[in-house]
Amino acid sequence: MDKKILVIIDEKLREAKEEANMDPDRSMKLCNEAFNMAVKSNHHNKIGDCYIGMAFVARTRSDKSNILDYSFKALREYEKMESSEGISKAFNLIGVAYFYSAMYEEAIRYFLDGLEKLEKTYNPSLCGSLLNNIGEVYRESGLYDKALEYYEKAYELSERNNLEYYLATILGNMGEVYLIKDDYSKALEYLMKSYGILEAGKDLVSMGEVANKIGKAQQSMGNTPIAVKYFKLALRILDRVDNQFYRIDVLSNLAHTKKDPEETIAILKDAISTALGVGAKKKLSDLYQQVSIQYENIMDFRTALSYHKKFFLINQEIMNSNIRNKLEILNVEIRHLEVNDRLDQVKRTLEKELEENRKELEAVRRSNIILEREAFEDELTEIPNRRSVNLQLKRLLSNYRGENSKIAVFILDIDNFKEYNDYWGHSEGDRCLKEIAKALQTIARKSGDMVGRYGGEEFVFISKASKLEEAVNLGNFIRNRIRELDLKYDHNENKDPVSISIGGVFGKIVEFREFSQVMELADRELYRAKADGRNRSYVASL
Repeated sequence: MDKKILVIIDEKLREAKEEANMDPDRSMKLCNEAFNMAVKSNHHNKIGDCYIGMAFVARTRSDKSNILDYSFKALREYEKMESSEGISKAFNLIGVAYFYSAMYEEAIRYFLDGLEKLEKTYNPSLCGSLLNNIGEVYRESGLYDKALEYYEKAYELSERNNLEYYLATILGNMGEVYLIKDDYSKALEYLMKSYGILEAGKDLVSMGEVANKIGKAQQSMGNTPIAVKYFKLALRILDRVDNQFYRIDVLSNLAHTKKDPEETIAILKDAISTALGVGAKKKLSDLYQQVSIQYENIMDFRTALSYHKKFFLINQEIMNSNIRNKLEILNVEIRHLEVNDRLDQVKRTLEKELEENRKELEAVRRSNIILEREAFEDELTEIPNRRSVNLQLKRLLSNYRGENSKIAVFILDIDNFKEYNDYWGHSEGDRCLKEIAKALQTIARKSGDMVGRYGGEEFVFISKASKLEEAVNLGNFIRNRIRELDLKYDHNENKDPVSISIGGVFGKIVEFREFSQVMELADRELYRAKADGRNRSYVASL
């Protein structure tokens, strides 16, 4: 084969690798150009190298099926030449495809086979990559000490051979493990070293990813301004290469540096839009849950519930797609293996599992709708239940500790409800509760507040009133609005309509010691309203 052609092929593949992260389309074009030249020259090793280049591009796109397909094609070419080094390269990327599919046992098997193939060949960069990838499997499996053991082996090998790029990757991975282990100072030490190495290179995606991790470490250490600086740096870097996938994590981390819940929600919704665009379902699941919690914190329970439902549904989709993905990966392997009796059996088993999983997911989807209602809503009135009220109030007391944050909490009790129930019957009694709940919910929505049924004929109303006078006026407005419903205790038209008594407490959130104190003070005012003749609203101020 003409040496000049070999040099051109190698040059195209080198350039393709450099461009893979920043411009995968151009990278694939270069690989195809090199491939056509290698095919014309009938050079199996170079054809294999071209397939490896294509698999590498597929890796940057997280295209698991094509990583596996190109890697097996490369494997066939290397086997023709009995190239141990080439076979090891192919095994490494086959392992990566399985790793991305969460098939960790298969991934480890191929990574270890790759190391074995290198025993008689000196290729420190490939050996370091395999050791690092084994560390990745152990990290994802939650075996952090085992992961660090392999990362350290990869690091020592890379340091001995001056493999700067691998050093940066391994340092970043070690930093991430220490982040998970809550050893933030050590995590920061490794991550800063990684970033320093990456600054001298062209791998902007890795730079953005490591900058994000540095921000996360700084945030965990309480250095919020520095964390924000690194999160914004990560966004600028990732926007340069239009990498939407890692941008999601950065936005999620940046959102939680904001004190204003509305600002946090806005950034999380930006992350959700990005995740939808790239189909990142696992990240969507986490984001939906985060947004649901934020809406609970601002007492918008209906919107919180809608995001909670999205969280459940996306998790069901993930469960289903994991089975589909494993089946797809297996099908790729089957296409490349002549002896596949065992694989055919596994394929049939997986297909059966897929169908059973589909039926199970449908049943879970139906039951989740019921469970979510029971968890958050009162069955009769369809407003938040006692559990929701307690949860929201506790969160407010825990999270909103700004000096000027104020709150008003009212306990509302229907006057003489037993009299109404005894005269009209329980069916009409239920209708009375629903009418009152509907009126209270309307008031709460207009003012951005929250109301829930606390049990029996008792409701709790939580308001973000900023002044005592505002709280007093709100209590009286609610009381008068319920009388306007004109629900009568009996047929006597001259008798007063159904009324409520209200006991409330108002003050700065920081002045309340705990949840039970709030309810005790409001209940005391309710008792006074009842004792003074009912149909009254009393509000105590701290």
